[in-house]
Amino acid sequence: MRALTISFLLSAFARRTLAKDDCINNDIPFQACAPIGAYYPPPTIDRSSETFKKLTSQFTKTFDDLIKNGGSDKYGPITPNTTSFSVVIFGGAESLRDDPIFFEYHYTSPEDQASNANLTSDTRFPVGDVSMVFTVYAWLVKMGERWETPITKYLPELAKVKGPLTANWEDITIGALAGQISGLSRESGACVVGKACDWKVQAFQKAFVKRTPYFLSDTTPVVSYAAFQLLVFAVQRSDGGDWPSILDKTLLQPLNMSDSGVLIHGVEDIFAMGSLNTSAIGEPGALSFVSSVKDLARAGHSILASDLLSPAVTRRWLHPNVDTSNLRNGVGRPWEVYRAGNAISPILDALTKSGAIGKYASYFGLTTDFNAGFAILAHDHSVENRKLDLNVHADIVSEVLGYLQVIAAKELEARYAGSYSGKEAEATLNTTDNGRGLEVQKLVIGGVNIKKQIAQKLGIHADDLDFRIYPTNVQDKNRHQFIAIFQNKSAPIDMGTPTCITWQEIGADAEISFVFIMGQDGEAIGLEVAEMASSAPKVAPPERRDPLDAIDEQAGEIVALIKKSKHFIVFTGIPDFRGPEGAWTLRAQGRARTGKATSTLQAIPTPTHMALVELQNQGDLKYLVSQNCDGLHRRSGILRDRISELHGNSNRECCKDCGKEYIRDFRAVASYEKSVHDHRTGRKCTACGENLLDTIINFGEFLPEEPLKLARSHAKKADLCIALGSSLSVPPASGIPETCGKSKRSKLIICNLQETFMEGLADMHVWAESDVLMTRVMDRLGYSIPSFILKRRLVIKIEPDTHDRQVIVLTGVDDDGTPVTYLQSVKLEDSRRIVRSEPFSFVFREALSTGAEVKFALEFMGHYNEPNVVIDYSVPEEEGAETVYDLSYDPSTGEWVIIR
Repeated sequence: MRALTISFLLSAFARRTLAKDDCINNDIPFQACAPIGAYYPPPTIDRSSETFKKLTSQFTKTFDDLIKNGGSDKYGPITPNTTSFSVVIFGGAESLRDDPIFFEYHYTSPEDQASNANLTSDTRFPVGDVSMVFTVYAWLVKMGERWETPITKYLPELAKVKGPLTANWEDITIGALAGQISGLSRESGACVVGKACDWKVQAFQKAFVKRTPYFLSDTTPVVSYAAFQLLVFAVQRSDGGDWPSILDKTLLQPLNMSDSGVLIHGVEDIFAMGSLNTSAIGEPGALSFVSSVKDLARAGHSILASDLLSPAVTRRWLHPNVDTSNLRNGVGRPWEVYRAGNAISPILDALTKSGAIGKYASYFGLTTDFNAGFAILAHDHSVENRKLDLNVHADIVSEVLGYLQVIAAKELEARYAGSYSGKEAEATLNTTDNGRGLEVQKLVIGGVNIKKQIAQKLGIHADDLDFRIYPTNVQDKNRHQFIAIFQNKSAPIDMGTPTCITWQEIGADAEISFVFIMGQDGEAIGLEVAEMASSAPKVAPPERRDPLDAIDEQAGEIVALIKKSKHFIVFTGIPDFRGPEGAWTLRAQGRARTGKATSTLQAIPTPTHMALVELQNQGDLKYLVSQNCDGLHRRSGILRDRISELHGNSNRECCKDCGKEYIRDFRAVASYEKSVHDHRTGRKCTACGENLLDTIINFGEFLPEEPLKLARSHAKKADLCIALGSSLSVPPASGIPETCGKSKRSKLIICNLQETFMEGLADMHVWAESDVLMTRVMDRLGYSIPSFILKRRLVIKIEPDTHDRQVIVLTGVDDDGTPVTYLQSVKLEDSRRIVRSEPFSFVFREALSTGAEVKFALEFMGHYNEPNVVIDYSVPEEEGAETVYDLSYDPSTGEWVIIR
């Protein structure tokens, strides 16, 4: 596996001049173009790991040296004698909910030490413009998005304001106010930071609303403090309370932000409060929030984790909405979006908000790519108001976040890269130094080189195809989807800039997505090619077996569920081919299977097969979904309209032209050499004369639409699903029990010998062979498991030929009338006439009289050592009438029972 080289670190978030790209030529090396934000899964943040201990130690030393030396050549100067600051970096993972901070540094300057306690994570600061974030957050929690709603809906008085060059208030939406594109002037001149600002009484309504805007709304971003005060007025009008109480019940109490609140005149528990003039002009909705780095971390975690908002609302909120004249900077609601990256490296967005008020400065930011964020709070009494610069501190924070990218890249390699191998499916995925995601270095399905096939389709030389998969956020704890992107590595550079329009082409050339099956340790244990029957294991999980008394107890619980179930279905995959000694695992590992093999044609249905037949006959089992293609469920007695054989049936073939099906007592495949995806069997349809095709689904092929549709329909209806034997790792078949597991009204029970990725969905896992469980279930239900009886149906009919001679035709059929081939030959008794292939027909030159007796000796395929049997046929009175014989053979006794 290739070593991973990471040279990119997140650029500084602050207002720092960026170097110009100097590679404006066609010698730019190829760099893969990933969808923005889909580079790596977010890294795992574990404070106790050696990686994070080392990171903490390294950057603590960086700050120590910076303070000791008053700056550095790398980062620039700072003023440690006068500047006090607190820095925290936090994560948004569920594991960090109680304490999201994984790095913190606090420094109290000598000047501030004289009159203040040393800084901690609980120290309160006024955060200035960062207040806008909490105004918008409170709006979303309290009011919902409503971005397109005009402010006049909440403050209808504004609609009456008319005058030359006044704002058209009905055009100014909530989204424009929150997103810095309202066009309104900066301040109302009517509000004071440390006091409540009243809509009705203060001059805000009287003077500001008639003021000429800078721009019409939705034109260009311009900071307006007054815009956020209008949002506050709208929330107050809706709620009826004041702003501090609304903030408290909407955000502060639910998030346990005990250090936070609204700045008021005379407060004393704020760091260096003596340097702040709370009578300064400014809108409370934009400038008056007070908090600590600990509370800011809690708030940031709650946003990343969607604690108070839905994930969809959070995703829409954490995006830039408009650009600025600097391509590196965008604007959100109310985010300042700093964009790191260049023409040949991925773009990373940091959603930040900087703030300043008096001698204080603040910085708050989130990076959804890393599921992390940061907060910086600082004070310096020696600077001019709103002039405290946090660029150096932000640069260091950006390096810490840059290391998260390195960790994410290494985790991608460790957890997902590698070789995967299954039945007729192989894949090799690896990291490279010329792009993010995973390069698909090999993908072969059913003997077909998919990489070569795609290159041919795109008209690209195979060596020039960059076939890469990238992580998406479509995932749960058991599965993670990646999407495929194809690029031509030899494509010319367009005016010095590599063309990167892959976002337009996803799914256009070849719609392939990959789904990794995840183990409990977070490492991929298998790989699926979604919507195709392709799956390959990476690691074979170990087998385990429960003690019999535990299985007895579980059987009793299952019986209770069956008795009260209204729609009980079963999902089977017997035997389990993906266990440690499963056929596909052994094949992938190059090992041979030990023990005597039995042909599926000779296999006796197991007690589980027969138990399911009895459950069907008793009316308990409503539907069966099977991944097996051995035909044993149908042979054992499951009715055709009660089963979906998703991977086909090796004994069935069909005509694609007219739809007629045939069942054979032999493997319905071609006897000649052909490609794996050529399904022609070499036989012709007796109805239309076209080619017959086998029904087996090979790797890389789509499942049959109708059986899959029926299976999904029954899964949605089910209130109980028992999955027997399957490893539950082959999509889309595995989606059937998964649907039941995710349904609140359904129970999912798994019975097999190893862990599956659906452990989190299952209500019960019985660690046992299916027969061990099902014999106990049937015993407690009071049902006997029937013995397997091979059932054959024979139809005999007299038909006239073209010469008006009588022809007796013998045809095997299924219970639904489908033709079944199970006879080796038919001999007319008391004659030398014998027919050794279908159609089994006998021509009689002389007319047979009604009631005439004719005997036929039937020779079977003999898979169960069936003896020949003689059928007595009596010519019926009615011309064309069919005589039906039901033949039942007991393999245990070797005897036939014939009923006419």
